[in-house]
Amino acid sequence: MKRIAIMVLFLSSGWVGLAHAFEIDLFGGSSEEVEPTATEEASSAAAKVEAEQYQFSRSEVHQQWVLKCAKGERSGKEKCNLIHKINSKQGQQILKIEVLQSIAEQPNQMLFHLPLGTHLPAGALLKVGEVEQQMVILACLPAGCQAKTAIGINLHQALSREGKGVVQLLNQNRVQKIRIEFSLMGYAKGVEGVL
Repeated sequence: MKRIAIMVLFLSSGWVGLAHAFEIDLFGGSSEEVEPTATEEASSAAAKVEAEQYQFSRSEVHQQWVLKCAKGERSGKEKCNLIHKINSKQGQQILKIEVLQSIAEQPNQMLFHLPLGTHLPAGALLKVGEVEQQMVILACLPAGCQAKTAIGINLHQALSREGKGVVQLLNQNRVQKIRIEFSLMGYAKGVEGVL
């Protein structure tokens, strides 16, 4: 009997929300015991460790950007994301940008929530001053499509220096370019809470 252990972490806007571990019996039938491998033992140990739960702790407005923070119930450590939203006059979300606090030694990330009706293979292009970054569209959900990019030193400097940025998409019929401008007013001050 071959069994594998799987641990699933559900992420929502960069926050670890719930961890769930389960095993799958790949071949069924035999009930003979098999010695667990080192990987299975490590997975089992990881499944026993509870994911840190976070509770909202504070929110700060920095012009067009909002810093939202939560504290870990056990560790007391605070994690923050910087968020900017553009809504239509009817209140529908057109664009949402989240600067996600990095985990460990990884670079910080920008997560873009883009409108539906986008030509997926074309991806999205982020333009800030002279800096351009092509982004792959990762997934499309009922609320919109998502693209992510790492914030390297050049992009960070451009985001902090410029007054606006642009996300460029191609619509689903591949004819019309969609340009969505967003304000960077307040970004430089707000991002200090994430870095």
